[in-house]
Amino acid sequence: MTTSDTDTATTTDATSSTGADSSSSASGGSSSDTGAGGYSVSGSVTRSAAAVISLGDDGIGTLYVGVLMDCDQNAASVGGTSVAMADLSQLNSPVPYTVEGLPNGTYYVAGFLDDDENADPDAPDADMGDLAFAMGFGIGCVEVVIEDADVTGADFALNVNVPF
Repeated sequence: MTTSDTDTATTTDATSSTGADSSSSASGGSSSDTGAGGYSVSGSVTRSAAAVISLGDDGIGTLYVGVLMDCDQNAASVGGTSVAMADLSQLNSPVPYTVEGLPNGTYYVAGFLDDDENADPDAPDADMGDLAFAMGFGIGCVEVVIEDADVTGADFALNVNVPF
């Protein structure tokens, strides 16, 4: 199991470790202790200069964002979303995302841009030439804590072109 350091966005902290605001909002979800799957995590994804677009690709494709149980590529998914035609061709141009239907708990948000549009939408996985969020040699994650409210400010930057 490969894990890595994580950035943090929660409903209780004013700022995540990457400087993203993490304000809470009223959820339309259940008031039960588990949240009954009624909460969301949202943020924006950008591309850093370190994520060089491959020759023949354009930085536009399907953005996949997953909410995972652990910061590990093989971790169980709690939820996810995709953004079709996400344009990350320009540096620091944000693409917003929202993952809905999440229960209370601590989770890890990760994502990648399928620049060549060859990922299986039912089981998306980054491959050579895709732009991804990494920390060191492992997957990059933003830690989020859902406590009876939606989480905002779970922003991250795609910072690597997958080499294999």
